[in-house]
Order: sequence, then C-alpha cells, then structure tokens
Amino acid sequence: MPYFQSGTEPDQKIFYIDRGEGKEVLFLIHGWYQNARDCFSYYIDTFQHSGRVVAVDLPGHGSSFKHKSGEYSLISAYRACEELLTRVAKDASHITIVGHSMGSFIGVKLALLHANLVTNLILISPILDFGPYEKRLKRMMRIPKFMHPAYLRWQSFRDGFPFGDRKYIYAQEKGHKIPGKNEYYRIKTTNHPTFIARQYARSFPKSTVMNLIQNVGQPVLILYGSEDRLTPPEPGTAIVNMLPRGLLRIIDRGGHNVQLTRKEETIQLIEEFLEEHKRKRWSWRRLFGRKS
Repeated sequence: MPYFQSGTEPDQKIFYIDRGEGKEVLFLIHGWYQNARDCFSYYIDTFQHSGRVVAVDLPGHGSSFKHKSGEYSLISAYRACEELLTRVAKDASHITIVGHSMGSFIGVKLALLHANLVTNLILISPILDFGPYEKRLKRMMRIPKFMHPAYLRWQSFRDGFPFGDRKYIYAQEKGHKIPGKNEYYRIKTTNHPTFIARQYARSFPKSTVMNLIQNVGQPVLILYGSEDRLTPPEPGTAIVNMLPRGLLRIIDRGGHNVQLTRKEETIQLIEEFLEEHKRKRWSWRRLFGRKS
C-alpha cells in the first residue's frame, strides 16, 4: 500500500490510493470522519479505466498516521494534500481535484495556491465556510474530554452532527446494508479517533474560503444533494455566481453523501463536465496549433 512521508516527523505517514495510468489525473479528497475508500471507492473503480486516480487519507483518518503527538487540523490536512499534489503533478498533464464536504475546502485552497497544477475543480456537498457550524462545534468542544465518547455515541444514535444520517451514507436501495447504531459509532470512531476529532474541531471556527472563491479561475462543478441537511443546496446559486467558470447541479433525493447514495447520477455529471472541458482544451490547441 502506498504511503508518503508528510512533513519532517518520521512517523507522519500519509496513506493514499493510486490506480490507473495516464497524464489525466483525478485527485480525490474526502471529508471529516471519512477516508478515501469509504468516500470514493466507486469512483476509483470507475475512473481508473480512463486515467489515473489518486485518493488520499487525510491525517488522522483511515490508514494515515493517528499517533497522539501528531498535528490534526485543516492546515495539516491541506499540507498533506499539497505534498501529494506536487508529487502527482510531476507525471501529470491535467489534474482535476474532487473534494467532498471538508475536502472541498482543501480543494479550493489547492486550486487557488497551485493554479498552475489544477485544471478543474469539482466540489461535492462543499463546506467552504465553517461559520454556520460554529454553534455546533462549540457545543461539541464544551463537552469534557472524558465525556466526549459518550456524547459522540449519543450523536451517532441520533444520526446527528458530526456523523450525519446513516441512510444517506450507506444507500440501502443500492444494496448496501445500513449498519446498526452501535456499529455506526464503531465505524466512525475507528476511522477517526475521538482525540483527533477534537483537534480538527478546534481548527474549524473562523475558517472560510468564501471570500476567495471568486479568484478560482478554473472550471468548477458544484454538486449538492437535494435532501442534504448538513450542507443545504440553497447557497449553491450564490456560490456559483461568484465563480468566473462555475456550474451548479442539484441531484434529486441525494443527501450530504450524494456521491454514495446517487452514484450513477454523480458519475454522469462528472463525466460530462470533464468531457466538455477536455473538448474545449482540444479546440483551443487546434485553433492555435498547440500540441496536446
């Protein structure tokens, strides 16, 4: 399994999945309390046949490092993605970043700070401003450390923040068994331990890229599920209007994990978006006599 060393500490190893071949790369970034496999396994399997797919486990998630002396925050997650992006870019001609939820926040920063490396940007159920979640985050952080596991177990029973609704994650109508409440708690806290979740939560308040979004010059596709209760689709129109080259699509009956519960619709929209902008690149090259 591929890992790379993040930062200068010897035990800060970041796990990532690297499948397929070619110069066209899909770079996948999952959200809080998930990992690359849970969030994107279907997309890795689908797109590896037409190009290269790279999906990272953020620090403190999945198979990446989880030791108690590590740094776990939006900044450390961004740095890990930045390091991997620069590695991948050495053998890539075009990179499309796909960010889900918190991963969208990181994706926007990468597109802004590494515009020369990022060709397209796809944001799924994006969290671009943590302001709307500040009350819930503060409530979560007020819970004493020793009570935090009990609080999170209660939230998992209620399908509450930060876990979300199980039925919108596991998509029973697609043949996936929805886990019981105890199993749901175990899955989430094994993937992302409680002491790490607290560190991430401390880094969220006041974090925003909304004031920078208009500076993203790449083509951007924004996808929401119509039933998303964590990131409702209503702000989508205002966000896409700030983007020079933005496109908004709302997928019917999808929740926050619309990429899981409405896989086929999401795949189709991504494929259409990528194909359209590939055609535009080819037209531009032919017009000016450039080589691909």
